[in-house]
Amino acid sequence: MTIMFWPVVVFMAISLAIGLYTYTKVRGSGARFAVCDKSLPLIVVGTTLMAQAVDGNSTLGAVSITYGSSVWAGLMISLGLGISLFVVGRFLAAPLNRMNLLTLPEFFYRRYGKRTELLVSMLTIVSFTVLIAGNLSAVAWVLSVVSGTSYLPALVVTTLVIVTYTIAGGLYSAVWTDFLQVYAALVGFAAAAVWLIATRGFDAMVAAVPAATVDFSTVLSRDNGALVNWAGMIALGLGNTMALDFMERVFAAKDGQTAKRGCYYSGTMTIFVGACVAIVGLAAAGLVAVAATVVGLVTATVVAEAAVVGAGVVAPGVTCAATALGAPPTHPLTPSVRLLRVYIVFANCFTSSRVTALMPAIVPSAT
Repeated sequence: MTIMFWPVVVFMAISLAIGLYTYTKVRGSGARFAVCDKSLPLIVVGTTLMAQAVDGNSTLGAVSITYGSSVWAGLMISLGLGISLFVVGRFLAAPLNRMNLLTLPEFFYRRYGKRTELLVSMLTIVSFTVLIAGNLSAVAWVLSVVSGTSYLPALVVTTLVIVTYTIAGGLYSAVWTDFLQVYAALVGFAAAAVWLIATRGFDAMVAAVPAATVDFSTVLSRDNGALVNWAGMIALGLGNTMALDFMERVFAAKDGQTAKRGCYYSGTMTIFVGACVAIVGLAAAGLVAVAATVVGLVTATVVAEAAVVGAGVVAPGVTCAATALGAPPTHPLTPSVRLLRVYIVFANCFTSSRVTALMPAIVPSAT
């Protein structure tokens, strides 16, 4: 057990308590469970949509890609998700909201029949199982780092907590916990970016990495991975327009205009967070000189150290990462560095609770 154990437990307990409390909002209603009885206002719709985009993949994953490849490659995830939200807002949010749908497969049932609904349900269950696995893996990895436990127990605990409160409150549980979790992430990563620029200097961070990390070669040269990066962004930008988690929140908005504006708000904030995350990744690439095979560990610890600045704690660089990897630390191990590991749990751990999005895929449509 480490010094971070009890803060982690308290945060998990708060999230679980909030999620379980939302059971009282459902009151046995399928419409309340799936779409909050179509009652969500703009700030709630925008926040909960942003929470789906700002998850373990788009934060920890983006930092890892930035560290291992380039700033622009890391930005592709957030750009793709942001574009997807803009597309949904422009073309899909209002008309789909007016259809009073409970689930995404229900739309295909109305347009194409039962067989298409079944096919869409199966595809979304499979695809979102993979996505949820990635998010839970990111959460469990961070928890194992900051709490000193092994990966598997952290994964089991994380999964049990999220699944329990999701089953209890449905979309209500996601909406209520999103406010606790995603704004902690937003403040943490934004403050981390500001702190890194103020203390390290943007020009100094750029000078500390190879030119390929910051130039446009990874988006212009096929030899440097431009094709893969553009393909990933386009796949997210277009493919995610039919994402279960986005659609359920669009359905839950109180009207079409609210759904549309919520998409624009969340898309803008997702790209903003992505830019902040890219700066954290740039700092990691310049400060931690280790083999790419340990990018995962570097990612978790560097983000943990940077993101805590959002709580007002100023901390030095990447000491935890270097120490964990057996490399000589670049700064003394101060109390603030230990606190750094705590905040990432607040900033990232449960923003990836897309388990909620999978539930509507198996809710029967109205026949």
